[in-house]
Amino acid sequence: MEQAFSQAFSQAFSLPDFNHRMLGVAVTAVLDALDQGPGAWHFRLFGTEVRVQPWFWLTIIFAGGRDDARAALIWIAVCFVSILLHEFGHVGAMRLVGERPEVVLSAYGGLTRSNRLTMRSTATQLLVSLAGPAAGFCFAALILAVDRAAGAHAGAPYINLLFHDLMYVNVGWGLVNLLPIYPLDGGQSTRALLEHYNPQQGKRRSLLLSAITAAVVAVVGVFLSSIFVVILFGVLGAASAQEFEKLRPTLKRDYRHF
Repeated sequence: MEQAFSQAFSQAFSLPDFNHRMLGVAVTAVLDALDQGPGAWHFRLFGTEVRVQPWFWLTIIFAGGRDDARAALIWIAVCFVSILLHEFGHVGAMRLVGERPEVVLSAYGGLTRSNRLTMRSTATQLLVSLAGPAAGFCFAALILAVDRAAGAHAGAPYINLLFHDLMYVNVGWGLVNLLPIYPLDGGQSTRALLEHYNPQQGKRRSLLLSAITAAVVAVVGVFLSSIFVVILFGVLGAASAQEFEKLRPTLKRDYRHF
């Protein structure tokens, strides 16, 4: 599994596909910023409002980089179902604590928002943050069990591709999402834990850890010849570093902790 994910990660962000992928990400980021709702697909699922912005589809298409039409459709379907399932993991956790969430799929992925008016407890924040990746891992385990029961798929390349994409998105992206980088789920969980044990310095330390981790991943992207990874995690790291510095005037200048 680890080897398969490593290969898929390298293929997904390889340099030869960089031009059309980065063009797609750049264009969709700009257009999504201008999108205030017109053209979005609205529907309700299990009583939860879901809004899919038009540029979500374009981002997924460019991220896949598939020339084969059927392979592209498989990739789009896998991403839509898997990301929606991830967000409904958050939805389920929010409902358990009495919140009323809604889901938005945009050019940046998925976002689950709620109507909460008060701060969550540490346990609640951990439950909500980790429920998304957990849903993806459980789905991947189910897919793996079905695949093992069905046996080999020799001569069925699209079934093999479907399995590969499902595992890549639900396991690969799920693991990346658990990195202690804000605003990923792992970053939010780390912040909740550090703030719980050190209310004064916890947030700042979580941002420092986020910036360092993002920088490390960006360096890994250099070795993978992936400018996409370098830019993505470089931006996330820079955002954490800026937020880290913003907190400096509001905290006691005790640099011995850092």
